[in-house]
Amino acid sequence: MKKSVIRFVFIAGLLGVGVAGNWQGKVAQQQSENEASHSGPQHSSAEARAARLMAEARKAQTAISFHTAEQAAIQTAEAMPTSLKAVGMAWRTPSSGAAQFTFDRPIPKEAVRVRGVPAHPRRVLVRIKPGAQANEWQRALKETDTTAIGVPNAGGWLAVDLPEADGDADAESHLLTGIKALQGSGAFASAEPDYLLSANAPPSDEGFTQGWLWGLRNTGQDGGTADIDVGALAAWEQTTGSTDIIVAVIDTGIRYTHQDLAGQMWINEDEIAGNGVDDDNDGYIDNVYGIDAVNGDGDPMDDNNHGTHCAGTIGARANDGNPHVGVAWQVRLMGCKFLSGDGWGYTSGAVECVDFAVRNGAKILSNSWGGGGFSQSLYDAISRAQDAGVLFVAAAGNSGTNTDYSPHYPSGYDLDNVVSVAAIDRRGDLASWSNYGASTVDLGAPGVDIFSCVADSDESYTRYSGTSMATPHVAGVAALLMAHDDQLSLSDVKARLLNTSRFADSLTGRTVSGGFAHAGDAIGSGPDDELELVLTISEDPLRGGRTAALMAAVSDIAPVTGAVVAGDADGTPLQFADDGVAPDATANDGTYTATVDVTDDASVEEVLFTVTATASDKAPITATLTVPVIHPPLNDSFADRAELSGRRANLIGFHNRAATAEDNEPNHYYWLPAQRSVWFTYRAPRSGRADLWLRGSDFDTVLAVYHGHSLDRLRRVARDDDSGGRLTSRARFWVRRGRVYHFAVDGYNGAEGEINGRLVVRKHKPFNRSKRWWDWR
Repeated sequence: MKKSVIRFVFIAGLLGVGVAGNWQGKVAQQQSENEASHSGPQHSSAEARAARLMAEARKAQTAISFHTAEQAAIQTAEAMPTSLKAVGMAWRTPSSGAAQFTFDRPIPKEAVRVRGVPAHPRRVLVRIKPGAQANEWQRALKETDTTAIGVPNAGGWLAVDLPEADGDADAESHLLTGIKALQGSGAFASAEPDYLLSANAPPSDEGFTQGWLWGLRNTGQDGGTADIDVGALAAWEQTTGSTDIIVAVIDTGIRYTHQDLAGQMWINEDEIAGNGVDDDNDGYIDNVYGIDAVNGDGDPMDDNNHGTHCAGTIGARANDGNPHVGVAWQVRLMGCKFLSGDGWGYTSGAVECVDFAVRNGAKILSNSWGGGGFSQSLYDAISRAQDAGVLFVAAAGNSGTNTDYSPHYPSGYDLDNVVSVAAIDRRGDLASWSNYGASTVDLGAPGVDIFSCVADSDESYTRYSGTSMATPHVAGVAALLMAHDDQLSLSDVKARLLNTSRFADSLTGRTVSGGFAHAGDAIGSGPDDELELVLTISEDPLRGGRTAALMAAVSDIAPVTGAVVAGDADGTPLQFADDGVAPDATANDGTYTATVDVTDDASVEEVLFTVTATASDKAPITATLTVPVIHPPLNDSFADRAELSGRRANLIGFHNRAATAEDNEPNHYYWLPAQRSVWFTYRAPRSGRADLWLRGSDFDTVLAVYHGHSLDRLRRVARDDDSGGRLTSRARFWVRRGRVYHFAVDGYNGAEGEINGRLVVRKHKPFNRSKRWWDWR
């Protein structure tokens, strides 16, 4: 009797464990599929995948919470990746360095870090596929349980709110899974976080508390060096500006009632003030002086001081009996507020402000803010501004960082209308906290101990320091330049700013121009018959075995056409042209372009370009540029796959940076084409259950397992996207002793980085037919 009871209890326990195991499997269901156990292929529509991703995100939260401590330890131990990785192609930093997202104040508590970069916890930005009908993307939002905020902008970008995360949810995982669900819906070309941005506030080590508008006229007062200024006096002899020039201050707003600014404000003539009606049908009521994208209304009143201070430097009124005067006396200032009273804002608000300013006639956008990772939506908005002939002046940032290697946005966007500004002090020294970059920061401007208006009252002023203060100096110089010659093109204005900058030792080799902005020289100078030559490359670093484009901008204050440009890459001749035929972008714009065939010799780690430009009656010039080269991994192709062995094999020291996809290579995960795949091979030492886990990889991985003898005759065994946690992959599959298996590791939508993981094969215990399962002894 006792033995029967024991048997009964044991059998009940087994049944309980089975039920519990089945329930747990449903809660934390893996995305990997063991396709060898199915007779035919499986198909999943984009909509079904989107719905499944959102559902599984919620289901997986319980399982995720069990691994939080372990993952946190792994994340702490891992070094930051050399480039910012992302879920989608549009969400990858196109640079060799990590994005510069250091802030000089505590970030808001509600912000979530996505791959280390602060972002909105629930809101993301999506770009609707070209040609998609409204009902298509609206259906995709419904199926993913997400909500649109507003309407798509001119570039097809739309802000979207994700559903609330479960109480125990990992915020980053919830956000990233939501992004992938939207991407997988088939209605959106790309999706990205709504990155947190910040006013480039004064750094803590300002150090200088003396001076009085030295940035406009420096006579050597207070320990300064004479003529280290923007040359305002010389410029004012030619022009003091024009009320036809609108400068949008995209910032914390403007105190438009300030005594030095009230008469300088842009007025929306299509809006009737105070009637409570959206007269111009632009979505904002009574937006007379600009907009407030933070609160979604038409009142850009500054509640921080930062934007008002910038506005005063650009265009405080002259000769009115008040203490201040701006670089441009005659100008119109448009208030575009997207930063809160605490100095924080999001990409979606910045995009809204850029688009509003361009639609309403602004010619210059002053941007004393930054942060976040590369944002395709913001890039597109600035690109639209470029197409409209609008200059985008941006602060280089206050982290004391070389942005050639650690990019700062938006100043680092590679667009022709972007001017990135560093800060100098009254002696002409680069401020210790100012960012710099020989190819990513254009020029310097006064940015230390700058006196200007603030928003405390209509009579308030104070001194601030930062690249935020340098930026409006350059915006003001550009306003004077445009007022003086309204026939200048956008490229002419930028060329004048850079080519007439006054050289400073502290900026040579640290900025593109090697100098600081000078309004007097920009307005009063003409060609000096001495050429300037600036070299840029389409890809940095270069990728072995690929092609790239080398651009040589030739100018003599203004762009020079008809020049003869010749050069070489480590001795190999290059052919330059300015004819608008690819890779040259625009004909006769003074930028000459050559195709570069990058060697696939793995021993070549960098390429030296030497270029010479000559033009009639002008002194020739030679410039050089050194660019690093990275080569595809050794196991980039199926034929060169890396071999793993043993019952336990570690994947350490591998990466997929610069990897390529081969002709006839299969899609490793549903509809996603292979892009950055590397290959491995493994001969099973015994039969059993294999567990291949890419935990520890620092990018969004995709994994597929095959067997077969050639690339075009592979049979898929298993595949997976995100079952490994934190967007890494994990696949479990049966192996047979002696059989060879191949597996590919790819990046989701081209993501790339370090590969870390392990493969374990556990022995399969055969069923003992001689022993009854209920016969327990």
